[in-house]
Amino acid sequence: MQKQGHICQIKQENGTFSTCGRPKLGGLMDPRQGVIERSGRCQTCAGNMTECPGHFGHIELAKPVFHVGFVTKIMKVLRCVCFFCSKLLVDAAMQKSGRPLKSIKQRLKGKEGRVRGNLMGKRVDFSARTVITPDPNLQIDQVGVPRSIAANMTFPEIVTPFNIDRLQELVRRGNSQYPGAKYIIRDNGDRIDLRFHPKPSDLHLQIGYKVERHMCDGDIVIFNRQPTLHKMSMMGHRVRILPWSTFRLNLSVTTPYNADFDGDEMNLHLPQSLETRAEIQELAMVPRMIVTPQSNRPVMGIVQDTLTAVYSLSPAILKPRPLWTGKQIFSLIIPGHINVIRTHSTHPDDEDSGPYKHISPELIMGILCKKSLGTSAGSLVHISYLEMGHDITRLFYSNIQTVVNNWLLIEGEEGRAHNNELEPTPGNTLRQTFENQVNRILNDARDKTGSSAQKSLSEYNNFKSMVVAGSKGSKINISQVIAVVGQQNVEGKRIPFGFKHRTLPHFIKDDYGPESRGFVENSYLAGLTPTEFFFHAMGGREGLIDTAVKTAETGYIQRRLIKSMESVMVKYDGTVRNSINQVVQLRYGEDGLAGENVEFQNLATVKPSFDCTNERALKRTLQEDIVKDVLTNAHVQSALEREFEKMREDRDVLRAIFPTGDSKVCSSVNCIAHPGEMVGALAAQSLGEPATQMTLNTFHYAGVSAKNVTLGVPRLKELINISKRPKTPSLTVFLLGQAARDAERAKDILCRLEHTTLRKVNAPEYLTLELKRQKCVTLFTFSGSSCGRHNKKKIIITEDGEFKALQEWILETDGVSLMRVLSEKDVDPVRTTSNDIVEIFTVLGIEAVRKALERELYHVISFDGSYVNYRHLALLCDTMTCRGHLMAITRHGINRQDTGPLMKCSFEETVDVLMEASSHGEVDPMKGVSENIMLGQLAPAGTGCFDLLLDRRVSPPVRRPTRAGSLLDTRPPGPPPRAPRGPRGPRVRTFRLQVRLRLNCSKHKV
Repeated sequence: MQKQGHICQIKQENGTFSTCGRPKLGGLMDPRQGVIERSGRCQTCAGNMTECPGHFGHIELAKPVFHVGFVTKIMKVLRCVCFFCSKLLVDAAMQKSGRPLKSIKQRLKGKEGRVRGNLMGKRVDFSARTVITPDPNLQIDQVGVPRSIAANMTFPEIVTPFNIDRLQELVRRGNSQYPGAKYIIRDNGDRIDLRFHPKPSDLHLQIGYKVERHMCDGDIVIFNRQPTLHKMSMMGHRVRILPWSTFRLNLSVTTPYNADFDGDEMNLHLPQSLETRAEIQELAMVPRMIVTPQSNRPVMGIVQDTLTAVYSLSPAILKPRPLWTGKQIFSLIIPGHINVIRTHSTHPDDEDSGPYKHISPELIMGILCKKSLGTSAGSLVHISYLEMGHDITRLFYSNIQTVVNNWLLIEGEEGRAHNNELEPTPGNTLRQTFENQVNRILNDARDKTGSSAQKSLSEYNNFKSMVVAGSKGSKINISQVIAVVGQQNVEGKRIPFGFKHRTLPHFIKDDYGPESRGFVENSYLAGLTPTEFFFHAMGGREGLIDTAVKTAETGYIQRRLIKSMESVMVKYDGTVRNSINQVVQLRYGEDGLAGENVEFQNLATVKPSFDCTNERALKRTLQEDIVKDVLTNAHVQSALEREFEKMREDRDVLRAIFPTGDSKVCSSVNCIAHPGEMVGALAAQSLGEPATQMTLNTFHYAGVSAKNVTLGVPRLKELINISKRPKTPSLTVFLLGQAARDAERAKDILCRLEHTTLRKVNAPEYLTLELKRQKCVTLFTFSGSSCGRHNKKKIIITEDGEFKALQEWILETDGVSLMRVLSEKDVDPVRTTSNDIVEIFTVLGIEAVRKALERELYHVISFDGSYVNYRHLALLCDTMTCRGHLMAITRHGINRQDTGPLMKCSFEETVDVLMEASSHGEVDPMKGVSENIMLGQLAPAGTGCFDLLLDRRVSPPVRRPTRAGSLLDTRPPGPPPRAPRGPRGPRVRTFRLQVRLRLNCSKHKV
């Protein structure tokens, strides 16, 4: 390396100067090393004496020379390095605290590194954290704050003529009393600490000062529980100062927070500006979050003992004197102008009162349960939110809890398993009866015994009331408590043999009976035997491990989804774009509507009991003489005419109420997604939350052809990673014409598609005799060779307009070759599809793979009963395909976009991204969310996606409001006297602002 930095080599035999006095090349005065005369030029850099800095040469010695003073040091340095792998053998450098000194790379990368640990996420002031406890007397948008916390947190309130007296009293009380104040900030920036001021009462406030007062009732705060998986994990609450030392929370709000009261802690943040306070009040308050855009249904409802009490509210009592019924009491709570007919969640039960019917303003019939007051779509809470608004719904929650909880205090409630003994069947004891039932219905013992056990409980049993009302428990819980615990499973199967041919030493060999393979015949009430307890622990252990592993897996999936779509937002022109202004969707969700405003509508199809277009059917149904009598009877004709007139009058009334239908237009316009809404983060949260409910295990469902299907988290990872080798690739082949209905024709196509090997057509004995078995397996076994068929119904419309279901054969393959299958005769190329995303993209292109990706994601999420609104799935699919090729939700896809280096380094490959950007001199445009968060700037989202401009030439000054200038001011009209300049600053003026809105997205001015 030294030689490369030198210009020339100095040799002794060359000498220094030539005979004419010029310096020689290779000598000590080599002209390549610099200029020694004023008139000369350097032969290396062509500079004169002042410009040339000089250049190095080197002398090669005959033998290596070591400095005697450094020999020992060099030996020690060499001994610190491994002779074989050149790795350092010494301990890492330590800090004073004893921790090893981190390199620059280690300081930057990782979750605790500088980027993710200190720039993307920062510790904040004005926050509090403590344990939460329930309080049903609070409203849903209130939070109980301990007085000790309220006296320690402050809010800077600006002194105005309207609050100066109140703030002066708080300043007089100081920091030692609650409520009081901590600091005064003058208009010139001076800060006065009231904790150390000898006499706070001597301080006088002026208009424009700021007083940092204690937190008090009615302040707006943000309440948060970690992990913050969706936007309902951070909501705005109103403060209610209460004694003791825990945060108090209404029970209905625990559902979106996923909180319980077994020691959970939550965080409270007090906003420090009126702008932040206004945003929370208008965007993030709890009543505005009742309906989630994820699945367009309520995310909080009536829970626990309140829901149980609503179900068992006092019935109609007529003797000894008539009393108010529970339905009459509840009718007073329900907001007016709501008409609902719904069924109860356990409607098939004999003791159920049928569908509940509420016709404004009376609850007519039926019982109220979790389906009607919980988090179901179409519940009373949901309809109240959509029809009456969030504020009325908040009062609805509060009124239910107030009335029902007071009734509970009078009535009381206790939970008991059963009030009387099960009746044995004739000729058997109770134990024999139970044994007979278990032996007869072993496969579905738990469910059926649960139903039997529930029917054996009386209508007024409180244990049953909780299950029927939906507040706690299910039929399975009743079954396990008082009937039978049921079969225990490990990896979806019965308990496997752990020893040789048996599960435990307590059983005989080859015992495949129910007890030895994990069936627990006892109930929790009766107690489990030692072997049953062991099997039960095996089943429970799997769930614990699955939960622990699943949390890390799904957490990483959700982080990748959020980083890939964090800057996708709705612009003012209605399009959905990312941070580099690429169009992802022309309309959000293809309709432009916000997810929380979409509701389900059940359209009941009326089907005639006979075919009215068939004359023969009419003659069989209607008697001819009665038809003639009806057509010729004057009374019948007049009755029909009266009915027609009544219908016309009703239509006139409707036209008077809704003359133009403009109100319906306003409703749909109000449902449009707001510009500035960060729909990308919303979609990522909506998809990440149901992923936590999935199972990590790969399910294999055996069909006709033993077809394997990957589901759950493994399949979701395959889809978003754009895996080129899915675990279970398969084709769904639809057939055309006669082949779709004829089993033999379908079998012929199956034989053409199926890959036949030598092993299938030759007998095993022949293979054993003629070929070596190992070579046979190697040469003639191929993956993706099986193919099966099964029957499926297909709905068609006949020429008469009738709907008929026809059976058709479809083929399911284990293995993929889409191009070859589409070219086969009698195969429907339109409906035939593959579950291999990369193959569809290769064969059919980007639009086909977008639709296939959407179908596969929907199948994975909806398999376990979860529902996610279509617009979130569509946005993820469009994000992955909007560039014309498939973008994986991994570092290979996210960090290959045209975003800035700051956003890329906040995801993964932190040091590599920064090194690459610095070497190429990249410039970050600062258009995304992550970049602005790093620098502490307002991100271009929501309130930050537009600018406000002030034209001072058209904004004349206005009068400053004074304490005398209130509504009670009795001074004569005229110009006010000029106020003298105060000793601590200039006179404060206010201006009327005329603003212009600059739209960043469409480059238009309004």
